[in-house]
Amino acid sequence: MFAPPSCTYPTPNFGGYTNGQQLFGGYYQAPPYGGPMPPGVQASPAVPGQYGQRPAPTHEYHQTQTIKNQVNLKKKTLRLEPLQDSSSNSSSSSSNTKFALRFAFDASAPCRVTTFLLATEDPRQGCKIVAAAPGVRPAAYYPKGMDHQFPPPGDALLLQQHGISLRQHDPELLSLAAGDSYPLVVRLEALTEQAVAEGRQLPQMEVGGSLPAWVQAQTTYAKLRKDDEGHWRLQILKQKIWVGGVSYELQEIYGMDSNPLRERA
Repeated sequence: MFAPPSCTYPTPNFGGYTNGQQLFGGYYQAPPYGGPMPPGVQASPAVPGQYGQRPAPTHEYHQTQTIKNQVNLKKKTLRLEPLQDSSSNSSSSSSNTKFALRFAFDASAPCRVTTFLLATEDPRQGCKIVAAAPGVRPAAYYPKGMDHQFPPPGDALLLQQHGISLRQHDPELLSLAAGDSYPLVVRLEALTEQAVAEGRQLPQMEVGGSLPAWVQAQTTYAKLRKDDEGHWRLQILKQKIWVGGVSYELQEIYGMDSNPLRERA
């Protein structure tokens, strides 16, 4: 038998131990981390799966699923805009206590927009939302289209109805999020193709009610924070979508925001 020069064979020993080193099946197991060899014994080349070798690292794989999202709030556009406060002579965001809520979004189907302050979401009841803040915040309806603005340009009434007043609501509460309770929740809802075929309509749904399987929705959760200059800003906590009766949390895809085409996605 011819053996390659680079290969050596371990010394058989069926006694089980040699100089304190354990043997498996009559072959020497190399000590870990390059320890000393027993006299007269040479280690065989490293072959994956042989005794004495570290197990190969395992990798966990998860199956991913592509989901078509009918509505999408553009996170970078969600902001507070200072409003003239009748009790204040300044309109700067550092001293003003009234703000308009503004953002842009895309919709591949007609949709409904609702906002909630100091709200709690119940994932066990179809992501139902209950708002602790009093006051009517009516829904706004939009046709299919890209780069919608909320509120619509020139709609002063809707701007006031969905505004945020630091005199009416405690700024500390608007800055804290815990569990399933959030200072600000923005929900976009659209009908699935099946719902349209069945003759369903968005106004049939209760505002903030449990989401049925025939609706697709995107929900954005945010809180207020002060920047280094003392101006009030909005900080997005997370986004979720509702598809086919199941809620999914959207994950950030790093590097995508730098793509100029991403803004129109």
